[in-house]
Amino acid sequence: MGVPQGGYVPYTKPRKRRTLLWILGWLFIFPLPLTILLHRSRKLPAAVRYLLIFIAWIIYFNFNMMNM
Repeated sequence: MGVPQGGYVPYTKPRKRRTLLWILGWLFIFPLPLTILLHRSRKLPAAVRYLLIFIAWIIYFNFNMMNM
């Protein structure tokens, strides 16, 4: 399973980074990127991750309700 026969290595297109979407997400809907990052993380116990996600969304909704 090394290099294919003949030494040809097919070109794989680099994965697109969606930096602009992450920046907009952090600016306007901060719990969404936080939710994605915490959900992917395996360093924290599941209960702690879900508690942090829940708290972030509560803060976000309370802040939006106060500004109405």
